[in-house]
Amino acid sequence: FTNSGMTGVQMQEKAISMLKPWFETLFKEGFTEWNSPPYLPIDSLGFATLYAQVENKEIRDYARRALEMMFRLLALASFNGIFSTTSGRTYLKELMGNYSNCPSFINWIAYGIGNQSHAGKGAVPLLFSGYVPSDENLKYHQAEKGKAISWKATHGYNGYADVTVYKTHSYLLSAANDFNPGRRGFQEDIVHMVMSAEEHVWINHPGEFALYGQARPSYWAGSGTLPRVNQYKGFASVIYSVSEKHPVDFTHAYFPTFAFKRTKIKDGWAFAESHGGGLIAITALNGISLMKEGTFQNREIKSEGKRNIWIIRCSELWKEKNLESFMSKILSAKLAIDAPSLSYAFYDPEYGKIEAGWDKSLSV
Repeated sequence: FTNSGMTGVQMQEKAISMLKPWFETLFKEGFTEWNSPPYLPIDSLGFATLYAQVENKEIRDYARRALEMMFRLLALASFNGIFSTTSGRTYLKELMGNYSNCPSFINWIAYGIGNQSHAGKGAVPLLFSGYVPSDENLKYHQAEKGKAISWKATHGYNGYADVTVYKTHSYLLSAANDFNPGRRGFQEDIVHMVMSAEEHVWINHPGEFALYGQARPSYWAGSGTLPRVNQYKGFASVIYSVSEKHPVDFTHAYFPTFAFKRTKIKDGWAFAESHGGGLIAITALNGISLMKEGTFQNREIKSEGKRNIWIIRCSELWKEKNLESFMSKILSAKLAIDAPSLSYAFYDPEYGKIEAGWDKSLSV
């Protein structure tokens, strides 16, 4: 090969010398950009191509193990095959576009759940690879009614992110706990709830005012300033202390009212019931306002101010009987907030007293 000056055998040896430590690091640390909808398919492309094409048995075994790791991750962090979760890197097209989300297509190829789509970065090599995902993963894809799947894992170099996933029959809530609060964000999705491809909610501090700008972080993808996020089962808090120098002076939630079966706003809380029996309630210390006009009308909830506390509480219809009884339970629960210290105590009817603050992690 005239460009490299190497023979084919020499190039193979070079590739093996680079792939072996890469795979060993992957198995030890996982993905620093955890649960990434745009980049996991690119890894899939590489894994499946190696599994299908290489003659070196050691590298082919590494590729098989990586595919097994990927499909287990997809099973744990997907809801009915839809891969919409906290993520170390994402874009607007993945955040809002679950019907063209490639990992959801990979789930469909493997198990017939998720959805078919045009997004095929990792799909074609997988189809031609001969690799067959284990049916063992199916038990992680959906929780039985009345049960839940709880997954906690540390991802990335030097324990980069501590991620929790809590999945019931009707919803999946996930978060990166205590992830660099106060630092400038990039493209991380720190807290995310999903009930279907369109019924999902996340909260962020915009990195810019432009709705479809080119900044990283952007209006929806990533965080201008990272919050302190903590999750316990179906509860999460998102605490912001944004620098006075940052131009964006509000935080917001993606809350698509048109997608849910029913939504209501009452006494500073926004409530929703999904078509699959999931329930969610969100509020913010500085109040919430559903946008009634503009590009994101009826799917954006804003809360003004740079110091703020958001609360998320998820539940299920079979447990709460109806949306109204869930609303009553949440509205009657005591929420004590100390604004100067950015701390709170929430007396949850099911979980008990939950506390956290800008300077302290969550305790239950």
